[in-house]
Amino acid sequence: MHNRIIITLAAILCFGVPLSAQQLISDLNVQRSVRIGSASTGSITPDQITASVNDYNPTGLATALLLRLSSDASRTITGIAAGTTPAGRSLVLSNVGAQPIILANESSSSAAANRFAIGGSYTIPAGAGVSVLYDGTASRWRLVSTTKEGLAGDFQPLSSNLTIFAGITPSANTQSFLGAADYSAMRTQLSLVPGTDVIGVPGSSAEGDLLYRNATVWTRLPRGTTGQVLASTATTIAWTAASSGMTNPMTTAGDVIKGGASGTPERLAIGTNGQVLKVVGGALAWDTDSGGMTNPMTTLGDIIRGAASGTPERLGIGTEGQVLKVSSGVAAWGTDSGAGSLTLARFTPLDNQPPAATFSTFDTRNSIALLDYDADTNESAVFVGTIPDGADFTTGLSVRIMWMASTATSGNVVWTTAFERCNGSNLNSDNFAAGIDSAPAPANGTSGIITVTTINHSGAQIGGLVAGDLFRVKLTRNATSGSDTMTGDAELIAIEIRQQ
Repeated sequence: MHNRIIITLAAILCFGVPLSAQQLISDLNVQRSVRIGSASTGSITPDQITASVNDYNPTGLATALLLRLSSDASRTITGIAAGTTPAGRSLVLSNVGAQPIILANESSSSAAANRFAIGGSYTIPAGAGVSVLYDGTASRWRLVSTTKEGLAGDFQPLSSNLTIFAGITPSANTQSFLGAADYSAMRTQLSLVPGTDVIGVPGSSAEGDLLYRNATVWTRLPRGTTGQVLASTATTIAWTAASSGMTNPMTTAGDVIKGGASGTPERLAIGTNGQVLKVVGGALAWDTDSGGMTNPMTTLGDIIRGAASGTPERLGIGTEGQVLKVSSGVAAWGTDSGAGSLTLARFTPLDNQPPAATFSTFDTRNSIALLDYDADTNESAVFVGTIPDGADFTTGLSVRIMWMASTATSGNVVWTTAFERCNGSNLNSDNFAAGIDSAPAPANGTSGIITVTTINHSGAQIGGLVAGDLFRVKLTRNATSGSDTMTGDAELIAIEIRQQ
């Protein structure tokens, strides 16, 4: 009967550390080829599992100790081909992939002798692993241990003195597994107690003691005294007095700690009212704040303006009704020449000076003069006016269009406005600046209700107009725009030119 197992697991269980056979052999530096029954140990990495598999028998299984498994998704193994597997053979199943692998309990999809008897399906998470042992009596694979802590049933039952594991005597079976020489070397490295194969505790033990490995053997470190800390001395460990923390140099409310010579902490007393913390002569200190601006204002209502090179200076409050404006390149209070109105011009259909062709046509509605704009042709109207003196085009002009639909109560209209500066222009031909389209403007849902549409022109989009200029403005319905969807005429009532 081949009751063989990798090393004695009682020594591992003494400390509750579930290690796979290969891990422990590596830790012991046992570099020889070992045997389980008649099979040589080895590691294989089978092809990725891409479907649930029965009677799993990858190439190399007969001589393998470690199976490095991976799957493309959550996959199930219902059994591992036992073949001529001797009783007591161990396998380490390591999930090196990114997906879980499930071991099915007593699945009839695999032959009886290849099944797992593990009490219930077990999932090997990605990065984890399990050890299984072949029970020759039951002809089943049994779960021995896992690398995932905190799971009940990680190990097979042990006798009370830790000398018997699943009916296997540690000394005899481990020795036959490793060979006498390697087994003796293992016992020496682990300092195993003869006859039990567990790590002995040197000396008389007490609560709080630590067990550690020195250069040759396992050694007991007695518990330290109150306040001591565990420290390394390069070759060993020992309990030592805790190094003292920083001594507090502060004595008074508001003190701060600064680094003195070589970074030694020292007290910096609180400064006086109004002082700021700054670097003085390479050291941190409280000092007068010299970086702030001196306030030049003296009277209620004063403001601060930038003088030469941006130096702050006082601008006294102006008189009643004055406005802040630029005069000779500087901010100053002055008379408002805009008369308080943003409106520069207003036009009705009666002011229309139509173009030679494709013009909107005159109409009335309830005695109100209108200009009708066709729904299929781009028709225009032209209005002539003068920009008032004092007008400000810093932010451009706005054109407000007041209109309604002839018959429609839905759909959008796209309007286009363009300016022409008449002063200095040859009026024998048109010289309008590029037109600006409105956003699609929806007709009012109730017939006869006015819609107001605004088009904004920047200072660069008004043909060079300045205050006092004669100008023309052309209003067009962009009926051929894909966004103009209203059927029937659009009826213009009035337009207004405003400062923005």
